[in-house]
Amino acid sequence: MRGIVDVIQQLIKSNDTLIADTGDAWFNAAEISLPMGANFQIQLVYASLGWSLPAALGCQLARPDARTILMIGDGAFQMTAQELSTAIRNRANMIVFIFNNLGYQIESAIHDGPYNYIANWNYAMFASAMCTPKHTRICNNPFAPTMDKDLTLNPAFFSMQIKTQADLLSALDRINSEPWKLALLECCIQPDDVSAGLRQLAGAISEAAK
Repeated sequence: MRGIVDVIQQLIKSNDTLIADTGDAWFNAAEISLPMGANFQIQLVYASLGWSLPAALGCQLARPDARTILMIGDGAFQMTAQELSTAIRNRANMIVFIFNNLGYQIESAIHDGPYNYIANWNYAMFASAMCTPKHTRICNNPFAPTMDKDLTLNPAFFSMQIKTQADLLSALDRINSEPWKLALLECCIQPDDVSAGLRQLAGAISEAAK
């Protein structure tokens, strides 16, 4: 996880926005030093899983001259995953880091149970499913030329599965060389790779619930 945080630190620039979804993304995002002018969005009051993907889309569309960097867990992503399609269609060039740790690790740290484990997705391939050729040339969409023309021939995104440091560095190079594209990085991390901050919070909540 430390290597991923270091890459995000290299990516974020003045006027960019960093968004962290509920969970360990909170604590890992707190390790990043924001350059002057950068923005940071986090939701603590309701701790709503999945809020950050549509929020990142809105932020990117509102600030097209900067980039939005999103840190989101796999469980949170599955709750609002359909908004990735909207982001691709609108050519929103945000950077999405999905932390695939095979479940709701923040919930497991508080109180474990079978409900904390989710079906594993191939998130990198999932992105490709959001941009496929139409089954007919006749779509009766008068807005097609401006909405999604040539999206399948010239995708407005790329996605990668990150399992090694070499994968991560390759992704960093591609993000920098193709800044006009949405970048989705599925970061495959160990389920027990949990920050000390999350362990402390989960322990306090678990103790208070007794």
